[in-house]
Amino acid sequence: MNILLVSGLSDFGGVEIEVELLAKLARDCGYSVHVLSTSYIKKSSYIYQKLSNEEGIVLDSMTDYFHKTIIGKIFHFLVKVKFFNKGVDFFELDREPYGYRFAKKYRMSFWKNKLGKELIKKSDKVILVGQPLNIFEGLLISAKNENKPLYFRITGTVLSSHISNQLYKIFLSNINIVKKIIVHSKLNKNNILQYLHYNGEIDIIDQFVLEEEEYLSIKKIKKNDDVFIVGTMARFSKEKCIDDIIKAFYLFHINNTNSILYIAGDGEEKESLKKLVIELGIKEKVIFLGYIQDKAKIDFFKTIDVFIISSKFETGPITGVEAMAASLPIISTFVGAMPERLQNIEKDFFYEVGDIEKLSEYIRVIFDMSLDERLKIGEKNRKVYMKYYSKKNILSLYKKSILEDTKGFNL
Repeated sequence: MNILLVSGLSDFGGVEIEVELLAKLARDCGYSVHVLSTSYIKKSSYIYQKLSNEEGIVLDSMTDYFHKTIIGKIFHFLVKVKFFNKGVDFFELDREPYGYRFAKKYRMSFWKNKLGKELIKKSDKVILVGQPLNIFEGLLISAKNENKPLYFRITGTVLSSHISNQLYKIFLSNINIVKKIIVHSKLNKNNILQYLHYNGEIDIIDQFVLEEEEYLSIKKIKKNDDVFIVGTMARFSKEKCIDDIIKAFYLFHINNTNSILYIAGDGEEKESLKKLVIELGIKEKVIFLGYIQDKAKIDFFKTIDVFIISSKFETGPITGVEAMAASLPIISTFVGAMPERLQNIEKDFFYEVGDIEKLSEYIRVIFDMSLDERLKIGEKNRKVYMKYYSKKNILSLYKKSILEDTKGFNL
């Protein structure tokens, strides 16, 4: 049995983590797994490091197939000449108009050519992880023509504006080709039913922590008089609203100087965030950790006293369940799956995006708590994680939803 898992993979993020877990789960259930990225895969990327040497899993990208064609070889040569043999690939040329247009056109037509069709024919099931972008329209049509069940793990929050958005229009007009959509939350399921007029099945499967044992073994041993450490982790993009955290921390720090803000991540907003920190005069109190993973990530969650999620748009995020498993108090916007994840917690700390004063107030409230009070809140978050979002629970849901699903197909 073969599974084709398609996604637009970047350096690191929640999508890459979900693709990794789905690929390994399918492999462990006896499937031969082919992971195909619509974008260029760097050797330094998370997904390459995690899957490139995994037995039973093939990892490649559309770039690899494009380079096998005559036009691909010519185009690649021209790109190398233009960029003085710096090894730049055309899939990375979003800032170059001709490169971007050509790459987009190739992605959309890939499933109509021989190479794309062969991948579909050889697969028993197709899983798409990503957002409902038009570049995947050909994948839907090819799966339908070959009578292959297509499962869509949607990674973005579905909004009413998607209907008229030119990036999604073509895909959404074919949405009912999808056999089943998997979402992170009831909110996203309701949005799909309301806005997309989808007639198929919708399953709710949230995220879990890959390194679960390490997170569950984290114990807080700090004393009340230790430095209070506020932490956040996200891609540095505008919708993450990390500047709100910096501004709120500044307000809090005025009267609570025995505190530090740790910011883990990287991205296009990095320089503007560093500039903001300097302008506010808290350069010595805000530590930019860069992109972290593995042991450094575990150490981050061990060290901080409260975790903040400030995003405007999310489906999860994965860091939310990581903070829950790490037994931390969480301050969050009403974003993604967070309201559902923390709905059974007696003390929650939700605030509206942009409400810097409320965020600062919540930081102070948690700071003023005794260590025992903080530990109790964190422990309740961990218990909720174990009850609903443990690795065992989530993998069981995935098996039932996709890997063991034969309803309506001769597989």
